Amino acid sequence: MPNRTVMMMVGPDGVGKTTLLATMYHELSNLEASQSGFELVASQDTHHDLQEAYQKLTTIVTQPTFTPTGPLLKGTAGLIERQFEMVFKGKKELDLVFCDIAGGIIRAAEGNRDFDEFKTRLKQAVVIINVIDGSALVEGNDL
Repeated sequence: MPNRTVMMMVGPDGVGKTTLLATMYHELSNLEASQSGFELVASQDTHHDLQEAYQKLTTIVTQPTFTPTGPLLKGTAGLIERQFEMVFKGKKELDLVFCDIAGGIIRAAEGNRDFDEFKTRLKQAVVIINVIDGSALVEGNDL
């Protein structure tokens, strides 16, 4: 049975956690498996959600002029497990679970169901990516 690796991305609401995941998935899923031997395979739901997110981002980025857009993607509700398989030379080597969380979970009260699930997954995570709001940092906004 392949290894199971849990990863988690944390950061404030609207910072771009799901956006980062969608763009990483897009690039990794487009690697030429025939040349590299590497393939990232997403579960059906994960593939659909991240492809949809990437398409929305592409639409915004390719506009000829800047137009205010509002939120690019609907915020994540609670904690969503994004399931992937890493395949090398046709053999599944790793199950990858990427926990995509709502930014507000980290501020939830003790005993909140989503917060409790977040703490459990955080203990399981071998990789934790802390996403910061670069534009707010440059502007000097308080996070």
